[in-house]
Amino acid sequence: MDNNDIESAEKYLKKITKSVESLNLKVNTGNPFADAVISEKYNICINKNIEFKCNVKIPPNFKIDPFDLCILLANALDNAIEASDKIAQKNMLKFIHIRTILNKSFIIFEIKNSILGYLSENNLTTSKDDASNHGLGLLIIKNTANKYLGTTYIETSENLFTLNIMLQT
Repeated sequence: MDNNDIESAEKYLKKITKSVESLNLKVNTGNPFADAVISEKYNICINKNIEFKCNVKIPPNFKIDPFDLCILLANALDNAIEASDKIAQKNMLKFIHIRTILNKSFIIFEIKNSILGYLSENNLTTSKDDASNHGLGLLIIKNTANKYLGTTYIETSENLFTLNIMLQT
């Protein structure tokens, strides 16, 4: 991570911290940083007519840097929003469901979202025109999960994308 990335990250974290106080938080995960990120993404989903369900609980003993938690959630939810927002058919539900699965030694963040058609796991690339500056979200998520001795797992089926991020607690 170069200095520009660190400065950008610090600015983002300060923005998230400020927004915790000013946002009308829609979720209560037990972690104010997760609350701020998820609430921000919830509001975006409402504006884009994407159904958003959240059942996330983060234990107080979960040891993760707030910046890393924000990075994980923001990238995962941004990808889900982008994919769901591409659905134009009126008869197809646009949705994002995020939940946690807790165990004594790990936490799993499961993010399910609607997609258009079927997405091959080998074809997980950006659809944006400026590919050199985009498409890094999943790589960042994987690297951050690895930092906490965790892993990611992706499952796809017709019109459904599931990302599981497992981290040690």
